[in-house]
Amino acid sequence: MNRENGLVPTPANVEAALGFPPLRVIQVDSVESLKAALAQSDDHPVVPWGGGAGQLSGMQCSGAPIVIDLRPFAGVIEHDIEDMTISVKPGTRLIDLQAHLSEHNQYLPVDPAYPVVTTIGGMVAAAASGYLTSGYGTVRDLLIGLEAIDTSGNLIHGGGRVVKNVTGYDLPKLLTGSNGQLAILTKLTFRVMPKPDARASVVATGKAAGMIAWMIDLRPPMDPVSAVVVCRPNEAVDYGTITFHGAAEAVTASAFSAASTTRTDISAQAYEGEYLPDPIEGSLVLRVQALPSLMSPIVDKLRDTVLVSGGTITVLPLTGRIGFSWSEVPDDSAEVIRKVVESSIALGASWFIDEAPIELRTDAWCGPRSSDSVLKLNAGVRGAFDRDARLNAGRFGPRS
Repeated sequence: MNRENGLVPTPANVEAALGFPPLRVIQVDSVESLKAALAQSDDHPVVPWGGGAGQLSGMQCSGAPIVIDLRPFAGVIEHDIEDMTISVKPGTRLIDLQAHLSEHNQYLPVDPAYPVVTTIGGMVAAAASGYLTSGYGTVRDLLIGLEAIDTSGNLIHGGGRVVKNVTGYDLPKLLTGSNGQLAILTKLTFRVMPKPDARASVVATGKAAGMIAWMIDLRPPMDPVSAVVVCRPNEAVDYGTITFHGAAEAVTASAFSAASTTRTDISAQAYEGEYLPDPIEGSLVLRVQALPSLMSPIVDKLRDTVLVSGGTITVLPLTGRIGFSWSEVPDDSAEVIRKVVESSIALGASWFIDEAPIELRTDAWCGPRSSDSVLKLNAGVRGAFDRDARLNAGRFGPRS
């Protein structure tokens, strides 16, 4: 992934991501041009494409696709500064949205991987949120309204432009995380936040298991906006960060209080400012979602496998997420994935491949296998939006 330009939908990049070169790549910059592009797609698979940050996930497309390049479909539609809501087009880059909001001392509290190239439409489609979910919720919680177009060219909308508007079927929550399988997003409305007056952090070192338990115990009384534990290869100790946002006196007090409550095997220091680890990025990225009680057993079971192969383990104890990432795909990548999958299944966790070469995504991209009732529900929902299942065809369906 090019961190400055993203994954541009060239024929070579499309084939590397989807398993087939595109039949056509059609750039769109409006609802009208998107409708025209869909009218040209005939019965072929259709793949919406933003910055490309999420295209190295999912399985092979079912056939050569029509790629809809949404990058020109960008810009702020409306910003209600007093009500703290903003509506944007899907190709808007997150970094550009944050720059606009910053001029008004506001921001959208999400920090997904590849923030320079991630587009708002892609971020919502993938439900990518980042480290700040502990304090602000996920992108699904921040999205209050949207408009989209289905493969028949019908415009659909849900939610509203103001935070208090909850009328209608909750399409924003349904389409968030749908991986572009139901409709193509054309307008997204978020509630935004004032920038915090101050930020403070605790930086700690020790063993991952101890820091995970410590952070989970801290949440009820102190309510941090993020808590992260990182295990890196060739390092003698693991490290963690806890971050607080709010009024200066309150966040400073919280940080120093948190640092003073560490266990005997953890060393911690409070600081003013925000200290967050690098985003979970790489040539190979696996994600596991688990109950908090399972996080330490999963890390312990997979620690040697991941670190010896050059990978990094990133744990979000307050949200149940564990990321395994490699800057370069390891030689034994298939074996590493197998061990992550088997360990996840054995411990009752879910697993996902967030980024990998296409040859490692041919059999499955997530697990465990879905029940018949889940498969039936998924087929029914998809059929209501995309009758012929052409959007991202074959890529993100639940495992049967």
